[in-house]
Amino acid sequence: MRRVVVISGGKEAKSAHPSSLEPLQAATAKLVEDVYHFCQRMTVLENHRLVTQRTGNLTDKIAEMEYRVQNTSDTDVRREYEESLAALQNRKASLAGLAKELDRAEAQLTTLSSHLANLYTDVIRLQSADSQQMRSEAQTMIKTIEAVRTDLARFEQEVRHL
Repeated sequence: MRRVVVISGGKEAKSAHPSSLEPLQAATAKLVEDVYHFCQRMTVLENHRLVTQRTGNLTDKIAEMEYRVQNTSDTDVRREYEESLAALQNRKASLAGLAKELDRAEAQLTTLSSHLANLYTDVIRLQSADSQQMRSEAQTMIKTIEAVRTDLARFEQEVRHL
């Protein structure tokens, strides 16, 4: 939200070109909204991962189940332990995949943060430009923002297919 306010604030500070930055402000607001919703969805995944990790150490549970499988002579009991072992291993693999996607999400957010910081700097610099340069560079910046939004949407689609 800070970037939107800065653009808005800059627009007010330099009213000679008020309409030149409005499309840029709108594009930035859309990006900020996308990032906000993305963070909300990632919070759900992160909470799930944290709660699941706190419910016990899967590595220890897997080791215990492997021990039971190896030391049980009853075939029916062994089969039940083997099913439990497979379920634990699947759960561990699923959590590993979730952790990987959350790491990727963090990297994606770092990239977005850098883009917004660059945008902030460019908008400050742009406010000293003449009208024609301002419009031209604002359009280039809008295209960059749209590309970032597309990348975020593509990444989010990948994460949804965990």
